[in-house]
Amino acid sequence: MIGNLSATMVSAIDLALESGGELVRYQGGYWAARGKPHPSFGQTECYGTKTIEALVARGCAEYSEHRDGRNGRFPVAVKLTPKVDA
Repeated sequence: MIGNLSATMVSAIDLALESGGELVRYQGGYWAARGKPHPSFGQTECYGTKTIEALVARGCAEYSEHRDGRNGRFPVAVKLTPKVDA
């Protein structure tokens, strides 16, 4: 595993590993496992956009899906990279 990760980043990686290697963005900027209810409806394990951005910046994850919005394209899914040891 890549060094210099916070406990929150490691926890997000663990959730992604348990969820097929990916996390998806829910309305409001919350990232969680695909197919889980929105965080406001009981999803207890979710992460903010800043955590996901930090994982991407460190090469632990990459954006895998985007959506077009009124302010341009934005990421809606992230997958772990081979740099992350399972």
